[in-house]
Amino acid sequence: EPQPNLRRNLQAESSCNDNSSRRSCLSATDDSTGEACEWCTCQAVPSKCLSSEQAQLVPPSVFQCESPSQEQNQAKNLFTFATGDDASASTTVHFKSDPVDSDICDASSKSMS
Repeated sequence: EPQPNLRRNLQAESSCNDNSSRRSCLSATDDSTGEACEWCTCQAVPSKCLSSEQAQLVPPSVFQCESPSQEQNQAKNLFTFATGDDASASTTVHFKSDPVDSDICDASSKSMS
């Protein structure tokens, strides 16, 4: 059971709590603080949009909270390039620091082409 202060702080109103979708949450800010809202997911209860302060209070072992800056960093690693001769087909690739899949890429290649 949450500690009394935790329960009281989570019940405190935030304009972030009015957002019911991930997309609207990550583009919203808390009216009282001006800080970005965070989208918090949990397997046991429905996902919820929380203020930054509220997100810091939920147990990280239960909730995974995402802020707009995390989403922006993920978007920076997306690249779209043409895959056909006439550029009518394209593929979006998400680059990350995981090991290279040798079935898709030649790790010894010095370029994307």
